[in-house]
Amino acid sequence: MKILISRTHLFEGTESKALDQIDVLASTNKFIELATAALKKEYPSAEIDSGDLYHGDQVVNDDNEPDDDETQWVREITGKVYQEWNWIVLNNPASILGRKGGSVKSERKAITSRENGKKGGRPTK
Repeated sequence: MKILISRTHLFEGTESKALDQIDVLASTNKFIELATAALKKEYPSAEIDSGDLYHGDQVVNDDNEPDDDETQWVREITGKVYQEWNWIVLNNPASILGRKGGSVKSERKAITSRENGKKGGRPTK
């Protein structure tokens, strides 16, 4: 048996303004970790996979055919996990701006970095 967990539906309906305050990648990874642990308790021998290509959680049998009864049960388990987990929120607005600004690549930043490297790089603490 193979259980496929969808990553794409986690943030459906969430306003983009709210997504700016959520660490989407960390939150998604935490959900997958918790959902996998919950499913492993119920299905210890099942292969559990998660991905962006899956549309909704699904169970397939060894012949790669969908198993609707098991899929319903898996969706109940992942639904409980979804209701109980906490988003990983970036509380500090400065960290949100810093994350966006720090990810910008520019010629100016490259030049400054090279100049600092010639001076010995970052100072030690």
